[in-house]
Amino acid sequence: MADYNSSFTGAQIDAAITKVGGIEAGADVTDTANVTTAGALMDSEVTNLADVKAFDPADYATPADIANMVESDPTGVTGADAITNIISLTTAEYGAITPDAATLYVIKD
Repeated sequence: MADYNSSFTGAQIDAAITKVGGIEAGADVTDTANVTTAGALMDSEVTNLADVKAFDPADYATPADIANMVESDPTGVTGADAITNIISLTTAEYGAITPDAATLYVIKD
């Protein structure tokens, strides 16, 4: 007979039985349905898997990178101002400033 921990309470044993009872018969953690339910992706679902695995988080664009990519030419648009700056801030931070027309504000909360 296997050893067991006699310090378990009846409630702990009942909880363990309930948990085990919820596991499907012949459960396979790599089954597509189980993986999808868990919110993950199977390698077979990704068409550019090599690119995804090679991705470096340093490749994410920063607000400064985005600001450098924005081309703003208001020529011919009455009353329009060129965007010369992009700022990322919270709603509270935005509420504490006087916005200007040449800045694009990205609220991050």
